[in-house]
Amino acid sequence: MKKGFTLIELLAVILILGIIALIAIPTVTNMIEESKRGALRTTALTLVKQAQQACTSEMIKGLEPTLFYTINDGKASGELNTKNLPKSGEIELDSTCKSKVAVSDGKYCVITDGDIINFVDDGSPCVLNPVIYTADKCFTVENNVIVDYNFDIEDCNSGTIVVPSVINGQQVKEIGEYGFTEDSSGYGYGVPSDIELIDLSHMKYLETIQDNAFSVNFFDRWGDETVGDFVIKLPTSGSLKTIGVYAFNEYRHDMVIPEGVTSIGNYAFYMGYGKKFTIPSTVTTIGDYAFYNTKVEKIINKTGLEFNWNSILGSYCSNEDPVFAAGTCIYDTRTIEIVNN
Repeated sequence: MKKGFTLIELLAVILILGIIALIAIPTVTNMIEESKRGALRTTALTLVKQAQQACTSEMIKGLEPTLFYTINDGKASGELNTKNLPKSGEIELDSTCKSKVAVSDGKYCVITDGDIINFVDDGSPCVLNPVIYTADKCFTVENNVIVDYNFDIEDCNSGTIVVPSVINGQQVKEIGEYGFTEDSSGYGYGVPSDIELIDLSHMKYLETIQDNAFSVNFFDRWGDETVGDFVIKLPTSGSLKTIGVYAFNEYRHDMVIPEGVTSIGNYAFYMGYGKKFTIPSTVTTIGDYAFYNTKVEKIINKTGLEFNWNSILGSYCSNEDPVFAAGTCIYDTRTIEIVNN
């Protein structure tokens, strides 16, 4: 007669299987995880080569090369041939087409810089250049509006201002009148001459830039081209809708106004030094003298709408009718080209 297993024998078998599982499962798990890390590393190296090849090809063709790509939800911002892109990432190239890559599959992050490859598993953002925001103490925020920047605090006058989207628990939706001037009255006191950069690009809730928000410091900068300039980085896209009166009074650089903006106020870029401006397709209103007494040479009008350029530029247009979507205006002896792109 055939005997079955005793209870003790069954327990022994279960115990042995449990021990084998305890040994095998972590090993198999580690193998799977190492495989994922290896695949992400291979993807990063492939992207390095792809970006360098694209950059070199564009330069050979006489084109301005793309020097920065982003990857979101497996889709790249530019023309990259790589399939099965990771969940997110950034690719940055210098003028020689040397590239750096930061890519993430949602769990692991690989950052490359030349021959150096690093895995980042500490939960920090998988980016090439981590953002260091200006401290909350540097801003006075009331009802979601930046009403003042505290230039008198030593740590707040460092030359670079990077504005966060949330300050002291408030989502910043507006930059108030004279918000970044040294004197709230605005009489002569604008952005100090030692400020080099005001970065608004991370302000995902910003809706309005109020009047005179970024006026220059008249005493230090006005009419003096030898004084250092500050650069403003606007959000590339998002909720920004309104640019107020004199908002960028005498601002000295070209500017691409982001998609989403619908209204540009009177004298918004009065006496500006920028030579090229891009009007996004979303704009419906451009105020009188918005580009008056500026050095503008070209305006890219993406709206397809007709505007009265005599009023906007404060100049005489060569067209019989100054209301058009694309054409030419003359200011003194300078030609201002308006193209409909």
